[in-house]
This record gives sequence, structure tokens and C-alpha cells, in this order.
Amino acid sequence: SKETNQTAATIKATNIIKMWTAMPASLRREAVWICNDDTFPSLARMFIQGTKDSNTLIAAGSVVWLPANGLAGQPFETLMGRPILYHQACQTLGTVGDIILFHPKSYLICNKASGIETASSIHLWFDQATEALRFLYRVEGQPWWPTTIAALNGSQTFGAFVTLATRS
Repeated sequence: SKETNQTAATIKATNIIKMWTAMPASLRREAVWICNDDTFPSLARMFIQGTKDSNTLIAAGSVVWLPANGLAGQPFETLMGRPILYHQACQTLGTVGDIILFHPKSYLICNKASGIETASSIHLWFDQATEALRFLYRVEGQPWWPTTIAALNGSQTFGAFVTLATRS
């Protein structure tokens, strides 16, 4: 969920931390972030502020987002140490689905038909002496977990697919 008094169409470090903790620790090392391109400006400025007592630094801040080929030493951007993939199918900034944390191995894919169906036609482009080919491969997919699961101890719920609520 969004933070209290969170500005519309923003992403905060606390949002990311809550999303991260909503995924079971055993799945986090293989998790991937998928984001809309609109999220980039918010992510690129993201960090966790340090704390001070008067003028004494108690804890230094830390970076949540790292650029490609930067400190993370990865060929892609990272968020909480996991790769970020940008995709136009994600929703625009501020809506559910603009940023998604998911565990790819928790998605079940099955063949709907036996193998690849092929067809060809010499009639489609007969005047150009060209043969048209068609290949169909039908699959069905769904999350392995039908719902979120509750923690054995505590009030936290976990899921293999985590999205951020609407911020408007």
C-alpha cells in the first residue's frame, strides 16, 4: 500500500522496502523487477536517508537503485540488488502494475496443444513467387501460488508476485 500522505505518481524507498519484504526471503535471490519506463526518474533518485542525532551521524544512508555497470557490477540496473527490466506493458507511474517484483520460477507454463503446428501456403503471394509460413505454439500460464500466504509468526503476508498500490 502507499505511504500516508504520499504524493500522487511517486515511488518512495519505503514502498520498495515493503514490496521486498512481501516476497519470501527464499525467493528474493532470483526475483526480478519489471517497471514502466516512467518509473526511471523516481528510481534513479531513490536512497534511504541516514539518521543524525544533533550533529553526530548515527547511520549513513544507502542507495536502493544502482545504475548499470556501476557499483553493482551488473550489465543492468538493480533495485535492492536485483535486476530491473523496463517494459511498455507495465502500467504508467502511479497505478498498480507500474512496478512489479516477481519470482519467474513461480509462474507455471504448460503446453495447450502437442507441439508446434505448422502450415504453409503458396497462394498468398503467388504473384511474387513467395511461400507463406505459419507457426502456432499454444501455451497456458498462471502463478504457481493461487493466493498470498500468511507468515507462520507475525502478520506479514507473502507472495511471489508483488505490486505497488495506486498512488493518486
